[in-house]
Amino acid sequence: MTDSLFVSGKSPYSLAKFLGTSSHFAALFQQEQVADGLAVLKSFGFAPQRFDSRKKPFSRACQRLRQAFSALAKEAEGTDRKRRACALQLLEGLSGENSHRILLGGLLADLHFEFSRWVHSADESDPDPFLVQHGFETLFRRLNHLFGQGFILSKDNKASFTYQTAMFLKTTKVLHCGHDAFTFSIGDLDNPATLQEPLSRIKAVVGALRTMSDAVRPASSWMVRFTAFRLPSPCCENARQTFPHLTAAELKEEQEKVEGQLKCIWTEANLDVAACWSEFGRLLPAAESHRRGGATVKVAWARASRDYPELTHARTHFFATRILEESFLCTFQPK
Repeated sequence: MTDSLFVSGKSPYSLAKFLGTSSHFAALFQQEQVADGLAVLKSFGFAPQRFDSRKKPFSRACQRLRQAFSALAKEAEGTDRKRRACALQLLEGLSGENSHRILLGGLLADLHFEFSRWVHSADESDPDPFLVQHGFETLFRRLNHLFGQGFILSKDNKASFTYQTAMFLKTTKVLHCGHDAFTFSIGDLDNPATLQEPLSRIKAVVGALRTMSDAVRPASSWMVRFTAFRLPSPCCENARQTFPHLTAAELKEEQEKVEGQLKCIWTEANLDVAACWSEFGRLLPAAESHRRGGATVKVAWARASRDYPELTHARTHFFATRILEESFLCTFQPK
């Protein structure tokens, strides 16, 4: 329901679509901004049509809630019957006992932001499988920290959209619209129980996303197997110094995992597994040296294979892996 009210609703319009089609919104919003002594409309592109974008509609709305609701109130007093009815429905759906949906909108804005940051951290035209998977795991660790452990509700996390919506709801606000009055409040924010209900819903969303991702990317998937080429590698000579946080048993487990993934790739490529493993050990120090020099993981391996032209199996297994990678991406990359 929150998503429909904020973003996806078409009949009647969602808040994002309604503001995006408002002929009065630009002037109303600019007046509100002038009253605040801000020029966000010009500086950050808060043009009405931008609210129709699916990329960041939650975040845009959460940043200027008071201005958005003031614009809705003006529309509700307008002469267009359809727009007046739509504005009233939005106000009713996000006020009073439904005010918690505003906080849900802030939580969803932060969730969308984290996914957007993960997507834009990769090179879409030439993705590195290891970095994609590494970023994917980092994303869910961060989501667990923010939503699973509740850090998103911390007063120290003032840069979040959730914090901005919470500050909006901290004190009861009354919006007069003709003969009607709409209140916005969710109660005492210092009471943990007030925020746990909307947070529990987002936890369920994150849990469902994790379950879905595990089904799409099981341990046997190519995307996970390609992480065997990560640098630094647990198979390097100074692994104990490189991975001091791992116990001896954990390090050995990681080494066996990498070896198993690599041998699986070489087997699929119809290569001499024993020869490839032997030359991989000789190639690894050069790859790690290039990585420390600033090269990406994929470029570091390419340069290392070029440094040792006599290691035919190593060179072959690198290019075979590249072919498998391209085949994987062409087959499974979403259109």
